[in-house]
Amino acid sequence: MTSRDGRRRWLLWGSLLLGAAVLAAVITLIVLHKRGVLASGGGSYTPLPYYQRERNTTAEPAFAAELHPWLLPKELAALEMSPSADVIVVGAGVAGLRAAQVLAANMSVLVVEARERVGGRVHSMPFAGITAELGAQFIWGSESGIDAGRDGRGNPLTEIANMLGLARVATSGTMHRRFGPDGHVLTSRQQLQNLQQWSADLEALASGAAANQSLADVLRGPAMLSRLGGSPANAALLGAEAAARYGVQYGGALGQLSALYFDNTTSYGGVDNVVLGGYSSIPESLAAELGEGGQLLLSSPVLAIHHGDSNATVYTATGEALTAQYVVCTAPLGVLQAGGIQLEPPLPNETVAAVARLGTGRLEKLWLEFGSAFWSEALCGSGEAAAPCEQLGYLAAATNSSGWRRFISMAAYTGRPVLVALATAEWAEALEGMSDEEAAATALADLAALFPGAAPAAQLVQYRLSRWGQDPWARGSLSYHAVGSTPSDRATLAEPASGSLVLAGEAASVLHPGTVHGAYLSGQEAAYRVLDAAAELPQCDSAAGSAEGSSDGDVCVVAPALALVEAAEAYVTDCLCEWPPFLEQ
Repeated sequence: MTSRDGRRRWLLWGSLLLGAAVLAAVITLIVLHKRGVLASGGGSYTPLPYYQRERNTTAEPAFAAELHPWLLPKELAALEMSPSADVIVVGAGVAGLRAAQVLAANMSVLVVEARERVGGRVHSMPFAGITAELGAQFIWGSESGIDAGRDGRGNPLTEIANMLGLARVATSGTMHRRFGPDGHVLTSRQQLQNLQQWSADLEALASGAAANQSLADVLRGPAMLSRLGGSPANAALLGAEAAARYGVQYGGALGQLSALYFDNTTSYGGVDNVVLGGYSSIPESLAAELGEGGQLLLSSPVLAIHHGDSNATVYTATGEALTAQYVVCTAPLGVLQAGGIQLEPPLPNETVAAVARLGTGRLEKLWLEFGSAFWSEALCGSGEAAAPCEQLGYLAAATNSSGWRRFISMAAYTGRPVLVALATAEWAEALEGMSDEEAAATALADLAALFPGAAPAAQLVQYRLSRWGQDPWARGSLSYHAVGSTPSDRATLAEPASGSLVLAGEAASVLHPGTVHGAYLSGQEAAYRVLDAAAELPQCDSAAGSAEGSSDGDVCVVAPALALVEAAEAYVTDCLCEWPPFLEQ
């Protein structure tokens, strides 16, 4: 063999190797294109393991199905399917709208909402010249930058609020005014310091409690009583403070809250913000950004969801039967617990058990407008002698004649003489048997006892009461960890229930349950789940694919002997059969 023949052979082998490398690169680019260009609103879609995306936690689900791979048109035809949309999202709350926003950039999405408005448990309305929030009112943890010490990001709601120019005011937990059992404001510095220390002791003891213990069990336990100096008066004071604080935060009574997991949340940095400019503008902005890929169907309560291995049908009270490859159901935990939506087949046993173990909290708000802010001067002084409580605006009633746990002074933020009375747990349930007028009368009686001579009833201008517990599409205000529940229950809710159904919402958030940003992130994660499933490549099923190449799992590998262009065409034609709609160029 001459040196020229040797060079030709090396050139031939080199060309083959180069061609194979280029072909591999082309196929890789196709896959990367498929996996990487799916935009999710503000950034590109980058699939990551689920536990890295939404949460850093050791909570493991008790059940996990897999969503089916994307069905191409010929497969849909074989199933005699003509989908109403690629994905149906049930619920136009923050979770549902965020899921739809992510998906609508890549697929056709239909959002089906029972109410005639978007927002779910975020509901703003005009009141006394300001905006009343009947549902969510705070952005918890306002840091919007990177928070590497937690889950790597700041609060997404802060970024949205900044873009919208949404008015909000920072709060501070150091400016509470608390009433003692005798109805007088606690003014002793030592007493306030004791209360703060006892609260810290209670949380420390709760972190080591048994799984079947409630927060009330720990409060009444010998270890806590010892730290209270064995004083029944101290125990009563701490009990009232704990009921007010944790009742407002989680919506459950001390006897219902799991001692071990009641505060199992991850907080963002930064101060908390009171939203003044209308919290509903956040879900409204999400709805407005759905674009051409998203449709919104209001006033259409969902009665049933029939889901299977490869498709699902959503039945509405308006008589429609809507079909899709995937359904993201964001119905609140209370609706799932009450069987408000019929699921066929039923949820897996493990998911049903998780739904039952978690608790649905009750938190109702009574907005009260008065002729003057009579409470302000009494508690905070006036003029140059005014105390900083006006800037916080909390008036926490430790004990009172009814069950109103706390009053928020909107005068601190808006200058308007408005109080927001908060009812939680058992008292919120008791309000269901009262008219709005009767409920307002109980709050006015409490205020009259706390502020003798102020005549609150005579100064009352108007009022508005929320009714989340009686709302058939909410059945409560927020989820909490009830006795016997664990973070794994939330992880189980977040897993697909079948090949076509995945749940989402604040109850399915392990890191941020009971919050609007938790709902937002849960909806986003559910959308990523669908995108992950849709990005799975079908296997080769043609003669060209099997003869000239081979099928390796979900990726078709074409023999490198084919010409480069032919190979790329064969990959698309024989392996994908045709481009899925979200990959067209």
